[in-house]
Amino acid sequence: MRFLFVFFLFLGLVASAQEQKRDASEAVVDEIKGIPFFMYAEPVEKYEMVGKALSFKETIKLVATGGNVHQKAEKLVDMVLKMRSEEKLPPFDAIIVDIDRDKTHIIKFEGQISHRARVKRVEDVPLYFFSHPVTSYNKIADLPADFSLWAKRNLLYDKINSMVRRVKKKEINGEIGAFDALIYNPDDLSAVAIKFPK
Repeated sequence: MRFLFVFFLFLGLVASAQEQKRDASEAVVDEIKGIPFFMYAEPVEKYEMVGKALSFKETIKLVATGGNVHQKAEKLVDMVLKMRSEEKLPPFDAIIVDIDRDKTHIIKFEGQISHRARVKRVEDVPLYFFSHPVTSYNKIADLPADFSLWAKRNLLYDKINSMVRRVKKKEINGEIGAFDALIYNPDDLSAVAIKFPK
């Protein structure tokens, strides 16, 4: 009986060590064509959603076009700005892409336009995508775009989830050091594993 108690205690310690608490810093999002672009990020400042940026049909058309994620984001912004110039959309300050739900919204801030954001987590790992941390950090590893064949449906959501799982396995197997977050390059989906100083 005592052996079983010690055994399960050991398993619990191993599991908790692997599921460490990962720190996240506030982020600053990039601009695309002069528009703050929130992807895998939520604005810190108060805002109101003022419209849906693209219809489902337009989103599918955009996903089907060639180019990397950065180029597709530029096309998305071009489409939204064109609709705004044609007065098909109300005035807006920024664009939020909800990658989990395949939705793109335009927003207005209650105060001044802000680039400050809270980053979203995938598999409990904070992701900086079209953004960078506000606080300083140490680079742990450079990571290539490495996702499973199952993720090759040209859906960014699947690719990122697959890559995050693989990076976590590398950490557990000791192939890279312990890390807090990942910064992704939208040009080629390579990433940098980072750790924030305590």
